[in-house]
Amino acid sequence: MEAVRPWIAVVDDATAAVLMAAYAAQIDDTYIAYSGSPALSSQGDYVRVDGPGIWVEMSCQSGFEMPDTVHFHTVYRDHVNDYGGEFSF
Repeated sequence: MEAVRPWIAVVDDATAAVLMAAYAAQIDDTYIAYSGSPALSSQGDYVRVDGPGIWVEMSCQSGFEMPDTVHFHTVYRDHVNDYGGEFSF
């Protein structure tokens, strides 16, 4: 749950509390996968949190201007309330 909190924290507190409770209730059906280093600090390192509701991905990639420096690409989506759904509780 701590791994997804930063993505949920961007919404208002009431919505965040509802989302965190929903994702916590789905924890037994939520999976974490990664490739590369678990430190998530090297080019190509990747992690995914995927459950009935939540989907978070993050990958480490080198930059164009500073190819020796890793930066992060990330996405958060909600399988249920996203893409035409509505965050209405």
